[in-house]
Amino acid sequence: MIYSLIILPDDGGGIGSILPFLIWPVFILVMMLYGQRFQAFLALNDIGRSLNKLKTMKEKGRTEAIEYVKDNFKPDKDPTEKIDQFLEYFTIL
Repeated sequence: MIYSLIILPDDGGGIGSILPFLIWPVFILVMMLYGQRFQAFLALNDIGRSLNKLKTMKEKGRTEAIEYVKDNFKPDKDPTEKIDQFLEYFTIL
């Protein structure tokens, strides 16, 4: 019943009829002043999460490549430096 008091005005002329008329103009004013900042915050937050996923994937792939070379090819020297140099040549298309 609280939902109907806030959204639908009652016939009694109480708080249920004035509340929507007070909330909407405030909401519209806040969104006019800070809407672009809010959208920019959301977009930058989404980009940051995606970059963290890419960084995690890169580090996991690098670690797996180093372990694979060490286990299967058994090199005399540590292959970490060569693998890091090789990974620098990749470009995301």
